[in-house]
Amino acid sequence: MRRVILVCAYLLAVVPAVSADERYYVVLFASQNSSNDPRSSHTFATFVRIDREEDPGNRALWETARSLTISWLPASGSYRLLQRPVAGRNYTLQETLAWAEERGLTTTMRGPFEIGKDVYERAAKQKERLDSGAVSYKALDRRFRPDVAINCIHAVSDILPGPLLTTGDARGEAATAMVADHFRPHLIDPERTHAVALRHLDLNNERVAQSRSTNGVRTNGVAE
Repeated sequence: MRRVILVCAYLLAVVPAVSADERYYVVLFASQNSSNDPRSSHTFATFVRIDREEDPGNRALWETARSLTISWLPASGSYRLLQRPVAGRNYTLQETLAWAEERGLTTTMRGPFEIGKDVYERAAKQKERLDSGAVSYKALDRRFRPDVAINCIHAVSDILPGPLLTTGDARGEAATAMVADHFRPHLIDPERTHAVALRHLDLNNERVAQSRSTNGVRTNGVAE
């Protein structure tokens, strides 16, 4: 028995350990038409967790990823600004891109930005809350937020702790820019984007190009 223990100790000493690493990212999206009609605009976000394991002994690298999306829309997919709170549904990333394409909307994205584990976990809790039916959808949600009904913008921004983001009548790209600023204190190096996270998102299998301004990324398969 003692000999087995010594052999194990020797192997632990000479064999390089497999190192593990977890990284978290957020991608912020905006959809709108040319007139930025409030009934055809949308803000949503996808959060990505990437787990990496590296074995220095054989120079192998394993990478796995999981993602979740906050894309809060009426369950019917369409809405009127002055309607009462209605049942909402949290769409997946692919469902949301299809929703935008069917309406001829331009979709752009900011990021991916690196975030901490705490923000990712808050996003997961928000997704659970939306999926549970505990909150409704309301485009103009000032009197109903955050416990009764929220709109798509606030479904994303209210993930973060602290004062709620006030977006006024902003929508589409302008609203998503405000959400990006709201997230900025929670971003790790907000001036840097991480294309590695895009490998794990099926963005219509199209090339993704980094915008020259506002840390935005445009997906050619979704936007003109």
